[in-house]
Amino acid sequence: MNVTGGDGGPKHFGSLLTITDYSSDAHVFSGGIAFRPSNQWLLQLRGNAITTTAEMDKPMMPDVTTEVEEQIHAGIWDYSMIDAYSDLDYEQFDISADGSYQLTPKVRLNVGATYRDLTDNEGYVYGIESGSLWIVRTGITYDW
Repeated sequence: MNVTGGDGGPKHFGSLLTITDYSSDAHVFSGGIAFRPSNQWLLQLRGNAITTTAEMDKPMMPDVTTEVEEQIHAGIWDYSMIDAYSDLDYEQFDISADGSYQLTPKVRLNVGATYRDLTDNEGYVYGIESGSLWIVRTGITYDW
């Protein structure tokens, strides 16, 4: 639909907007330790704990006039759930253990594992996304 103003040119309606408060809190706790029981062995243990929450106050959107609704087919926009859409509440925990063994002065064998767990208390975009996983790594390091 071509909507024109009084001078025959295009009619501009502007944008609907509002300002609302959004707050977020994130807490991260990390720790680690390395231990060398011999010249050949190096052992490491690391961990993280993360908690995050965020929320937005309900916005007060301006009304769309009947003229604008009819002319640009805006319909009736429902902003009643937009504040809940931006809520976050999750905890994440991970712990890693790594070890390496020196075979020769230039070659080292490496092995490691990480366990990660995410607990999503408030679905966001794709819903609740809680879960856990294991990551296992092995490798050989060669120093030039």
